[in-house]
Amino acid sequence: MKAATTDRSQVWQEIHQLQKDVLRLQREMRLLRKQMLCRPMTVDQRRLMEIHLRDQLNAELEGARRKGYAKGYVTGVLDRLSRGSGESAK
Repeated sequence: MKAATTDRSQVWQEIHQLQKDVLRLQREMRLLRKQMLCRPMTVDQRRLMEIHLRDQLNAELEGARRKGYAKGYVTGVLDRLSRGSGESAK
């Protein structure tokens, strides 16, 4: 009879250990899921930030380019006016 109870206690210990292992693995899986969910968001946020900064830089460059064109146009018109209307007709 004692051998049977020893075997039962060993079985229960094994079951208890397996339950602990299952809980540990479930916790690890939850953590891994959280990490995997966080990574794409971070990557997406970084991409969005890069796109935003690139668009902002392009807008600033376009604004500077247009100011340069406007300044060049005004300078050209003023040069022609300062030369006189006779030269601009040539």
